[in-house]
Amino acid sequence: MCEEIEKMLLESSQETAVKIAMHMLSSGKLTLEEIAYFTGLSIHELKNLST
Repeated sequence: MCEEIEKMLLESSQETAVKIAMHMLSSGKLTLEEIAYFTGLSIHELKNLST
C-alpha cells in the first residue's frame, strides 16, 4: 500500500513539474537549463514539451 501511495505522489509531482515548466517555457524568459534546474525535468523532456 505504501508503495502505491509513493507512486501516486511521484506521478503527481511529475505532472506539477510539467505544468510549471509549460508556464516557464511560454514566458520565454528562462533558458531550458534554468527551467530544468527549477523543475527537476531533463533538458530532453523540456525540448519535447516545447515542440
